[in-house]
Amino acid sequence: MLLNAIIVDDEPHSLTAIELKIKKHCPEVKVVEKCSTADDAIEKINALKPSVIFLDVNLGPKNGFDVLEEVKHFDFEVIFLSDYKQYAIDAFRVGAIHYLPKPIDIDELKKAVEKARKNIARSNKKTRITVPISNGIRIIQTNDIIYCKAQNNFTQIFIAGDTKSIMTPRNLGRIGGKLPTGQFMRIHNGHIVNLCHVKSFQKTAGGHVVMTGDIELRVAQPKKEQLLDALVNLDDICDSI
Repeated sequence: MLLNAIIVDDEPHSLTAIELKIKKHCPEVKVVEKCSTADDAIEKINALKPSVIFLDVNLGPKNGFDVLEEVKHFDFEVIFLSDYKQYAIDAFRVGAIHYLPKPIDIDELKKAVEKARKNIARSNKKTRITVPISNGIRIIQTNDIIYCKAQNNFTQIFIAGDTKSIMTPRNLGRIGGKLPTGQFMRIHNGHIVNLCHVKSFQKTAGGHVVMTGDIELRVAQPKKEQLLDALVNLDDICDSI
């Protein structure tokens, strides 16, 4: 499996160094673009739809977290790069699979790429996920998930036909990484929705979706266009629900 990747870093020498390390040590990765600004990264990610993003935190006026908020489709694996370790917690909260301090360690780079490859392979054929709960493990059919809600470092999962939600000690980013791409979308920092359970999109109150069970969830402004695009192309994905 060849992974198309974009590198985002505002320092030219870092861009070159990272690309060389990837080419030398990670033959399963093809670097399709390099970007030095957040706006350029957003444009290229939307156009090229890569499998993996190597993303620096500090990018000038905007940062790496802004990039993830503003892209149309967050359906790729994220490997953060930074000179500063204090951003690691925030990186994992938004769903990063690895955080690589600079200068990049080769072994850690290989581990990050291998994790990305495995995640992508699993997401392409996943119909159920397992999540830890207080007294064990719960197996959930992904089609049954209506939406997931961030609760600090926990995630609350709402299931169709079940009056009780599931609380798991995993943050929303980690749960999102388990879910099939195309069917699930993060509509703002607090919620991931199953697009097959969206009944309607309403422009009132700044924009919100009505889910199965008549649950209303707000949609972040940068996500509205992406959501509308996704809702237009759901027939093949949602036939089984």
